[in-house]
Amino acid sequence: MDANCCSQARACAGDPSCDEASNCLAKCSDAACRAQCAVFDAQPDTLFALRSCRVQQCATACGSSCGEAASAVDACQTCEQESCCAQETACAVDTACADLNLCIANCFGAASCPSQCQAQFPLGTADYGNLFACQNQCASPCAPGQSWSCLDGPIAWPKPASVGNISFSVTFVNFFSEQPFAGATVKACSKLDFTCATPLDTGTTDTTGLVALTVPSGLSGFDGYLDVTGGKAGGTGAPVFPAIWYPVPFVVADGWRGRTLLLGSDEFTSIAAATNTTPDPTRGHIAVNAVDCAFGPAADVTFSVEGADQNTVGFYLVGGVPATSATATDQSGIAAFENVPTNVPARLTLVGATAGAASGKTMGTMSFIVRPGTLTTPSSFPPLP
Repeated sequence: MDANCCSQARACAGDPSCDEASNCLAKCSDAACRAQCAVFDAQPDTLFALRSCRVQQCATACGSSCGEAASAVDACQTCEQESCCAQETACAVDTACADLNLCIANCFGAASCPSQCQAQFPLGTADYGNLFACQNQCASPCAPGQSWSCLDGPIAWPKPASVGNISFSVTFVNFFSEQPFAGATVKACSKLDFTCATPLDTGTTDTTGLVALTVPSGLSGFDGYLDVTGGKAGGTGAPVFPAIWYPVPFVVADGWRGRTLLLGSDEFTSIAAATNTTPDPTRGHIAVNAVDCAFGPAADVTFSVEGADQNTVGFYLVGGVPATSATATDQSGIAAFENVPTNVPARLTLVGATAGAASGKTMGTMSFIVRPGTLTTPSSFPPLP
C-alpha cells in the first residue's frame, strides 16, 4: 500500500469521514463486520479511491478478494462470492461504478431514482450493469428482510470513535415524485428538546435537497432529531409537511447519511384522502420503516403506538397503496399512524415492533417526539439495542 497507494491513503486520512470508515474496516475480519461499517460510516469518494487502488495493486498482499464486497447475510455473501467475484472486483476498481452502486442503494425502492443515478454517474453504468445482471442469480439468498439472527442475543451499535463534534449531511426528497426539497429549514435538536427551542445547528437545503450540520457526538452518537419545515419540492412545488426526522441508527461518524423520503404537504393531503382520514390539527402523525438485522426493508413486521385511540388511523403500505385493513408491512417495510394523540406543545410516544418472520419476536421499542400537525419519522426502525 505504501508503494502503490500512498496518495489515495493520504487523501483518505485527510477526509474525516473516510478516515473513520477506513479505521472501522481495518478492524474487521469478516463480511458482516464490513457490512456494518457501511451502515454506520459514510462511503465517500476518497474511500472508493483507496479501495480501488488496494483491489488493483495489493489484493493478494492485503487479503482482498471479490472487490471486498460485503453482506451481513452469510448465504448472500457466499452466493455473490461464488457467482459474481469478477463483477464485484470490476465495480470496486471502477470508482464511478462504486458511486453508482451507492447512489442506487440509497433509492429505497423509488421508481425514478435509479435512472437519475445513472445520469449522474454514466461512466459506471457498464460495470454496474454487469454486476446487477450477475447478482440476479443471488436474488433469493440476498433478498432483504430475511436477517433476524441479531434478535437471538444482545444487540450493540457502534459508538463514536471520539467525543467531539460530528459533521454529517442528508438529502431530503419528497415521497411520490422524488423531487428534492430546496430551501427547507433544517434544525438539529437534542432528543429532549421537544420544541427545538435551542437548536444545536441550523441549515438550509440546497437545490439538490442536501443539508450539512455539525452536532455534538455524545457517548452514543447524535441521538436527537432534525426538525424540517418549508422549502419547495423541485424548487417550485409544495413545501415539506412539517417533519421530525430521527436518524436511526444514531449518527456516529462524519459524512453523508443518504437520501431520505419525506412527505410534501400535498402528498400528506393525498394520503389522508386515500385512508378516508380527516387530519386533526391537535394531533400528530407517525411513519416508520421496518428493517431487519442487515438493515434491509422487512415484510411481516407489525407496529404498535402508545396511546392510539379510536380516532387514530393506522395503515401499512401494500404495493405502494395505503391499506388500513393490512396487519403487517409488505416488502417496503412502511407503516404509518395518522391522528396520534399528543399534548401541546409535544409529547414522547412509544412505538414498538414485532417481526413475524422471526417467529413473532419483538424488535424493541423506541420513544419519539410527536407534535400537533407534524409527521414524526425515523430513517429506519431496526431491531433495537
